[in-house]
Amino acid sequence: VATGPSLVVDAIGGQRWQAGWEGMDISATDVTVGDPARREIEAGAFRLHLQGTEVDPPPGSELEKLARLEELTLATKAVDLASPEIVVDQLHMAGLNASIQIDAKGVSNLQKLKTALLGGGRSATNDASLPKAVTRSPTAEKALPVIRLDQVRLENAALDYHRLSVDDTAYAFPLKNIRLEAAGLRLFDDLATAAPASLSLSY
Repeated sequence: VATGPSLVVDAIGGQRWQAGWEGMDISATDVTVGDPARREIEAGAFRLHLQGTEVDPPPGSELEKLARLEELTLATKAVDLASPEIVVDQLHMAGLNASIQIDAKGVSNLQKLKTALLGGGRSATNDASLPKAVTRSPTAEKALPVIRLDQVRLENAALDYHRLSVDDTAYAFPLKNIRLEAAGLRLFDDLATAAPASLSLSY
């Protein structure tokens, strides 16, 4: 399956905001679908390739983009979403450009964007037409599968880090040519006895 430019979201609170990608290719073999609510979805070899992924900063920011990733490739030999562990054989990212800004109160632009997207700053209302927040049970939280990333590679990345102190002094730390390699990363895993991941970082 191949698609052209796609937007995930195009506005927040009536203000223009965009996130999406310029191109996406998905390939999968031997796909079987049972009950999606129980994550009964299986596939053989699976590959996802995204091109030109962009995320705007939170509304009101002076930044043009919060982040842009030129290429992302995810590949695995088999997928079983109902399994307690999902193995991703390879995750490759290239051409990441991101900007992190922290204001004098210690709030980053990532936190501001999360608040804007999840409605954390929304005032109380009696409008019954608004959707109610969904409360996730502890059982639902534990049901998340562990995601094991066997090989992760990030290359040709750049990060601009800006922090404003309480006395309005600005600190900037631009990092370029960032390269990261990791093996055996585990997400959503609280097992203390799990083998540690290996990590290599240079810039």
